[in-house]
Amino acid sequence: MKQPKPDRPKQPLPSEIVNSLLAVIRNQFYPDASLGGEAAKQWFQDQNFIRVRVVLWPAAWLNKRGVTLDPARYKQILLEVFQDIKRHGATDAVKFWPGYLAKCVQDHFAHHEDEIYTEAKALRVQLERAMASATAATTRQPDPVERLAAAHQVLVSTARKRRCKPAADQLPLL
Repeated sequence: MKQPKPDRPKQPLPSEIVNSLLAVIRNQFYPDASLGGEAAKQWFQDQNFIRVRVVLWPAAWLNKRGVTLDPARYKQILLEVFQDIKRHGATDAVKFWPGYLAKCVQDHFAHHEDEIYTEAKALRVQLERAMASATAATTRQPDPVERLAAAHQVLVSTARKRRCKPAADQLPLL
């Protein structure tokens, strides 16, 4: 009789990571959004910008360098950035929260670039990945950070395609 396989720890799906980070941002920086009204309207207007340029941007940054992080560590880095903003940021002077959050995340990655890159490239991470792929070669799950980076690329590329077409009465340039 076949022995049942023990339950393996499952990685969170990229959508779970994105949704949990968006929930944190909404609770910390848009606390009145749950009450409805103008704050809720502002959250829904800003949500896509935040998704692309705050939550998914680090995945594109990591993917561009050919490295990845554990999903828990990816989330932890962003949560640390958000906590630092609340602790040290001049939040009263912020006029456009999505832009401020994006700038803070990008500054954090620029300032800690070597640390994050070294951590992502560490031998331990590579060994864990090799062991996981060897034991689960048939049920390999895609890398969550790679999937987040792909989502970022899709959202950015579709935003660039929304351009005005020339009017029909204009003559095309030859």
